[in-house]
Amino acid sequence: MSVLCVVGARPGVGSTAVAASLAAAWRRAGREAAADKPLALAEGGADAGLLAVDDPGIAGADGKVKRAVMAAAAKRVGALEKAAGIVVVDAPPHADADGRAVAASGALAKRLKAKVLGVLPYERGLGATAVAAWREAYGDALLGFVVNRRTRY
Repeated sequence: MSVLCVVGARPGVGSTAVAASLAAAWRRAGREAAADKPLALAEGGADAGLLAVDDPGIAGADGKVKRAVMAAAAKRVGALEKAAGIVVVDAPPHADADGRAVAASGALAKRLKAKVLGVLPYERGLGATAVAAWREAYGDALLGFVVNRRTRY
């Protein structure tokens, strides 16, 4: 596995912290690893505090991405992969704050041929229905989930 997309269930569930922490853990273990956010839903945000976010491409309001933006994201991650070997990508969330699916998330993972790690916020009633749509969006690329109880860092 050389590219891992960390995908939050929705914005604000801690996927950026998980992505940055995974890359840091690999580096502490002596592996070459990079963390990046090549694609975002909006400009700005708090992610720069955890990742070196350098001008990510912006998805449209509908969560879709223009071909040129997706190509630039893939090129950017490809260059990091050649330099570092492992790239942990902080991908757009699986759904927006209103619960609508974000097409850019699955499209980015597919374009990068990446494995996907989902980040779910802890909820008392969390069950299999919470993750059923993920298999449809990410297919066999879906590795599993982190259930994050602490979503504010």
